[in-house]
Amino acid sequence: MSSRLKNDNLDEEEIKDYQKKLDATLEQFGYPDALHDFVASDMFYWEIRMGRWLAEIYNETDPAFDSISPLNMRAIVELGLAGSEDERRSGIMFTELIDRNWPELNFPGINNRNNLYKQNTILRESLTDAKAQAIAAPPWIGRAGDNNDHPLSAGPLSMESNSHTVDCPWGEIKIPAEALGIGAFARRVVTWSDESSGVLTFSLWSNYVNSRGTDYMRFEVEVNGETLVAHKIGFDSDTSYWALYGLHSGDRVGLGVRSLRKVITESWSRASRCFITILESATEYWERRGALDLGYATTSAAAIPGESLCG
Repeated sequence: MSSRLKNDNLDEEEIKDYQKKLDATLEQFGYPDALHDFVASDMFYWEIRMGRWLAEIYNETDPAFDSISPLNMRAIVELGLAGSEDERRSGIMFTELIDRNWPELNFPGINNRNNLYKQNTILRESLTDAKAQAIAAPPWIGRAGDNNDHPLSAGPLSMESNSHTVDCPWGEIKIPAEALGIGAFARRVVTWSDESSGVLTFSLWSNYVNSRGTDYMRFEVEVNGETLVAHKIGFDSDTSYWALYGLHSGDRVGLGVRSLRKVITESWSRASRCFITILESATEYWERRGALDLGYATTSAAAIPGESLCG
C-alpha cells in the first residue's frame, strides 16, 4: 500500500494520515472481525478481488491461452485459509504441495532470480550479521531514533582553545590540520535539559586503526568540564556503544577528540575523525535502576576512566 501511495506523489505525513483513515474505516466496517467463520477481509478479497479482478484477467488472457485455476474449489480455498496469516503470506501451502509431488521444482527461485541455495546463503549471512549486531549492542543502549538534529550530532563543532568553529559534517568530529598540536580539542557541547531522563546513549566509530598509534588521538566525554571517560583512537575500527547516566538538568556534556602529539599533517586530521550517532535511550532499562550517580557504561575495549588521565 505504501509503495502505491508514494507513486501518487504523497509525502510521508499524507501517507500516514491516509493509512490511519484506512485502518479506521476497516475497523468501522468490521473487516478485522469474523464473518461466517472467516476473517471478513479474507471474504472481501475472495469475493470482490478474485470475483472481479481475476475474472477480468481471465477474460483478457483467454484469446492467447487457456487459464486453469487449481484453487477453483471451495474446499481447497478453505484449506488454504486455515493457517495463520504469516503462513498464508509465506505461500507455504504451494511450496508444501510442490515438495510432496515434485520437490525439485522448489529449488529454482520463485519470483526470485536466486535459487533456493543462494537464497539460504543470503539469509544465513543476514542472520549472522543481525546476530553480531545484537550481541554488540547491549540491552542498555536503546536503538537508533530520530535524533538527527541533536546538538551533539548536528551542533557547532568548536575548538576548546579559541572557540573557533570547525566546518564538519553531521555526526562527525575531527581536528583540522592547522589546529593540530598537543592538547588541541575539538568538541560539541550541550547543556542537558531532559528532566525526564538522565541518560545519554550513543555509538562511536572511527576508521583509523593502528595498534602502534593509539597515543596520538583520543575521544573524550566531558561533563561540566571534567573528562569522565576517554577512548583510544586507533585501537580498533569496531563500533562501540556508550551510555552516560546520572546526568542532571544544567549539566554541560561534551563529546570531542583531543590531539596528544605535535602532528600537523592532513593525514593526522583524517585519523582524528570520529563518527557519533545519538541513540534513543532504553528508558525502561534505566528506570528500573532508579536514581544513579554520574557514571558511564561502554562496550569499548579501549576505554580509559577519566581519573586515569589525571597527572
